Amino acid sequence: MKMKHSKTDYLTGCGILPKWHDKTLDQFTNDPVALETIKTYLKDPPKFLRKGVGLYLYGANGVGKTHLLATSFMQLIDAGYKCRIISPSTLIQLHVDSWYNNERRAYFKEMIYRNHFLAIEDFNTEFRSSKGDNSDGANENLGITALDNLLRVRSQLNLPTWVTSNLKPSEVKTKYSENIASLLKEMTVQCQVMGKDYRETILKQNKNELRD
Repeated sequence: MKMKHSKTDYLTGCGILPKWHDKTLDQFTNDPVALETIKTYLKDPPKFLRKGVGLYLYGANGVGKTHLLATSFMQLIDAGYKCRIISPSTLIQLHVDSWYNNERRAYFKEMIYRNHFLAIEDFNTEFRSSKGDNSDGANENLGITALDNLLRVRSQLNLPTWVTSNLKPSEVKTKYSENIASLLKEMTVQCQVMGKDYRETILKQNKNELRD
């Protein structure tokens, strides 16, 4: 793949942060079943691209969902596919900006329409106001509308969308909407990621280094 900028810049522009650039999929050791699911998907990306099917990676915090996502997308990029990872807050901001700015509208449409593989990382609380608090109801509705729009368009275009979340698929209907739950059920294969909390391990390592 020819790139105008360095690979680091390119990956960062795709939403893959530098901490993942030197990582590989095989360095993930937390959940062999989840890892095998990812590897099976990556053996034949054209098949899933034709079907418009992505993965819904869900599990507790710190089990390695982002590791699986980032390293998988780096493999897809190396294979020549256009990929992008976005956060829910970025999705909402782009959705709002597209109403008033032609350049941002074009960028938003490009992101939705042109990426072979698109991922929404860590969606859940960013879209929702706290229970019993309606002060953020407008932002909550914006988040649901933006997500519904993105999923609906990519479903119609038959383009795969990945999701990472600590939200179980069975909880999507309650937390978001029946439409979003239905779209995700149609567009993704569910993959639970289990295991230890990597962040706890890193915390212990950092503490040990301070004691040395």
